[in-house]
Amino acid sequence: VTIFRKLWMSLLANRYPGLKFAKSNNIRTLVDTSRNPGVFHILMQIRGQHDLTLIKKKFTEHVLERRDKFGRNSFPYLKLSLISCWGHYAWIKNIDEFNVDNHILMNSQNYRGRPINETNIQDCVSEIIAKYMPPDIPPWQILVIPYQQSTTNEQCYYLLVRIHHLLLEEQTNLTVTDILMLDQLNQNSTKISPSVSQKPKSTISNLVEKPVYIPKLYNCIRSGLSNRWNEFIYTYDPLETPDYSDYSKKNIDGLWQLFSIILICFVTVANDFQRGFNATQSNPIIKLEFLKNLIQREINKRNLSIELIKNILLASIHPVNIAKAIAQYCWKISIFITLLLPYYSYCEFQALRSWLFLDSCLYSNTIIGFFSEYIPIVYGAIQEYIRIVKIIINAPRFIFDELFSSDRTCEHSLQNVSLCGRKIVSWSEKIEREEIVKKLRPEYNEIDLHLLAIARSFKEFYRESNATQIPENIQICARRILAEHLFQKLDYVSGTGGLVSIKLPIQQTNERQIEFIHRSIEKAHESQKALYLLTLAQIRFDFLTNALPTVWMKLLINFLSRRFAISITEISEYENDDCKTIWGDEVVDLIYYRSPQANTCISLTIQRFRSHVRLGIIADAQLSPLHTKISNSWKNQFENIQIKSSSIKK
Repeated sequence: VTIFRKLWMSLLANRYPGLKFAKSNNIRTLVDTSRNPGVFHILMQIRGQHDLTLIKKKFTEHVLERRDKFGRNSFPYLKLSLISCWGHYAWIKNIDEFNVDNHILMNSQNYRGRPINETNIQDCVSEIIAKYMPPDIPPWQILVIPYQQSTTNEQCYYLLVRIHHLLLEEQTNLTVTDILMLDQLNQNSTKISPSVSQKPKSTISNLVEKPVYIPKLYNCIRSGLSNRWNEFIYTYDPLETPDYSDYSKKNIDGLWQLFSIILICFVTVANDFQRGFNATQSNPIIKLEFLKNLIQREINKRNLSIELIKNILLASIHPVNIAKAIAQYCWKISIFITLLLPYYSYCEFQALRSWLFLDSCLYSNTIIGFFSEYIPIVYGAIQEYIRIVKIIINAPRFIFDELFSSDRTCEHSLQNVSLCGRKIVSWSEKIEREEIVKKLRPEYNEIDLHLLAIARSFKEFYRESNATQIPENIQICARRILAEHLFQKLDYVSGTGGLVSIKLPIQQTNERQIEFIHRSIEKAHESQKALYLLTLAQIRFDFLTNALPTVWMKLLINFLSRRFAISITEISEYENDDCKTIWGDEVVDLIYYRSPQANTCISLTIQRFRSHVRLGIIADAQLSPLHTKISNSWKNQFENIQIKSSSIKK
C-alpha cells in the first residue's frame, strides 16, 4: 500500500509541478473534507491592552520570518495556500501573494449590538468558529477579540487561534507555543519525553508499562560490542591507533592481521555506504559507483594489493614461521596454566564469596561478576518479552471485542445525528484545584470525578433534548495530551497519547456511577493495552493508514466514529504559573479544542491551567444550543458529588 501510494504521489508531483503535496498520511488527513476540516482552536484570555499592530509585528518577527541555520524560512507552509488535488492535500507555491493582514484580524467590540462581555463571549466565539476560513489563503487565523469586564476594571482581551492540523504535522519544528506566541524565557524549555509521568497521574494514559530491562540489556550489549570493536581496531588496524610513533604496527604481520584488516575494511565500507545511500542520487549506477569509490578508498589507505596478500599467504605456510607460531602458543599455554590460572581462580572465588555474602560483586572483570550483573537484566528482559508477546497474541481478540462487539446499552441518539460540518464551542465555569483535592479519596483518581460530572451532565443534556429514551451507558474514546505540547517545545506527535474506550453510566444511581467509571477504567488497563499501543503507533508512525488501503480505512473510521460519537481529551497539569506572551501580557486562561471529524459530533476537553480546571466543548452546529447544557451543568454536577469512601471496591 505504501509503495503504490508513493508512486501515485510521484506521478501527481510530476503532473502538477506548481504544487507541493503533503506527506502526512494520518487519520485526520484521511477524513478531512471541505465541510469538516481538521482545524484546532485555542482560545486564550489575556490580561492587558490589546494592540493589533504589536501582535502582527511580534508574530512576523518570531514566526513568519524565523530562519534556520541555513538561512531558509523555518515555517514556509504558513505562507502557502492548501488545496485538495485528486484526493490529496497540496500546497500552492504562491508565497508572493501572502499578506499577514488576512490572518491576524481584529474582531468587532460589539456582538449583535452589545459590548462583548461574560454574558455573550461564548456566543461570539461560537459564531466565529462556525464560519469557515477563506479557502484561497493559508489555513490559519488569529483573531483579537476585545472584552469588557463587567465586574472589575481590569483590561483584558481574548486571542482565538485557528490552525489546520497539517501545518503542525508537516512542520514538526512548528509547535503550538510558536503559534500562541508564548514567552519561553520564563518557562523550562526542555523537551519533555511523553513517557514522563505528570501530577496528578492519569489513568487513561500509559496503559502499558515502558520496558526497562530490554533497553538496558540492549544498551549493555551495544556498549560491550562497541568496546570490543574499538579494542579490535586498536590492536589490528595500524591506521586507527593513536600511537603513530609505533611504526611496527603499520606493517601487516601474519595471516590473522590480514583477515582482521579485511574485516575492518568491510565494516567501514558498509557503514559509510549506509550513511551515504540516501544522500546519493536514486540511479543504481551512481550508487554502485559510490560503493566502488568507498572500496577503493579503503584499499588505498591500507596499501592492500594482490601481491601483498600473496606474500602473506606464502609466509604463513613457511615451515620456520609455523614452528615459531607453535612454540609461541605452547609458551602462552604454559604461562597461563602455571601463573594466570591460579590467579583467575582466586579472583573467581572472591567474586563468588562477595556475591553470596555481600549481595554485590566486587570483582566485575570476572566470570562471576559478569553473571551477577547480567542475570537480573536478562531475567527481567525475558519477563518483559513474555508480557509483550501475550499482548500481541491477545491483541486481535481484545481489539475486536472493544471496537466491534455490539452493546445495546450503549446506543444513543448522538450516534445518528446528521452532521453539517460547522463547529460551535462552549466552556464551563472554572473549578479550583482546592475543591477537587477536597473531594479526592484514596480509592479513585481525579479523572474519575471529571468523568462522573460529565456523565451526569449528559443525563441533563438528554433530558433537555426530549430524547425518547435516555441511554443506560454511553461509550466514549478518551486520550491524554501533555501540557508541554501547548506551553513548551513539544511537537504534536510526541505530545499526543493513545486512545482508550470507556463506558459512562447515565441512568445508574449516584452511589454506583463513580464505582462503574472506576471499574471501566480498570478494565481498560487490563484489556485495552493492544488498542492503546495500536492507536499510539498510528499517531507516531501512521501504522494503520500505511498498511491498509484508503477505502478500507475510510469505511473503518466512519464506522468507529459513529460508534464513538463522543471523544474526550484530557490535558495534563502544567505546573508553571508564569505564562506570558512574548510582548509581556499575562495569559489568564486557555482552552484547547480538538475538532471532531467523520461521524464524531462532540469533542470535550478537560483543560487544566494554573490552579483551575475547565470543561471545553466543541460540537457540530446541529447540536446548538443544547451543547451548552453540558458545559453549564458540569460545575454544578461536580460540586454535588458526594461519594463515600466505602462505595468503591478495589
